[in-house]
Amino acid sequence: MTQNQALYQAKLILDYMPEEDYKKIPEEIIKYIYDNMEEDKNIVVNPDIPLEEQDIDEKTYDFLDKVIKKIEYSEAKQQRTSNEVKELSREELINLLERYKQENSKIGKAKNLIIQYKQALEQKDREIVELKEVNQDLYSSIQKCPKIIKRLFFRKMERKLLK
Repeated sequence: MTQNQALYQAKLILDYMPEEDYKKIPEEIIKYIYDNMEEDKNIVVNPDIPLEEQDIDEKTYDFLDKVIKKIEYSEAKQQRTSNEVKELSREELINLLERYKQENSKIGKAKNLIIQYKQALEQKDREIVELKEVNQDLYSSIQKCPKIIKRLFFRKMERKLLK
């Protein structure tokens, strides 16, 4: 039996599970089964006969074992998390909430600083564009002057980068 056929056999077994147990299976596992299984009419699971007495492939048992371990791990993790929350006293919860509020206010302040920084950059960019236009106008005006006046008064014009 191929791995894809074993997934199909696992799907058939999972289909006969009680609904409350079936809901505990993570969505990504069910999606993985449906995406990778290979249907085979010769593979049949009878819900009236115990699994031990049926012809179930080892690959199917291995896959179902992984599913069960993942479910148990998720439940244990949720149990630990809920126990940790329950163990906190009222004062500790209030302190956590206050720290959370302080962190949120810092985030808001940082966001405001970033917005102000962006606005300042945009304003400076506009000023640079305006100064370039003024410089270009000044350079054009100087170019219109007669050569003798340019040589007397604007000798180092090129060095001052009025272009």
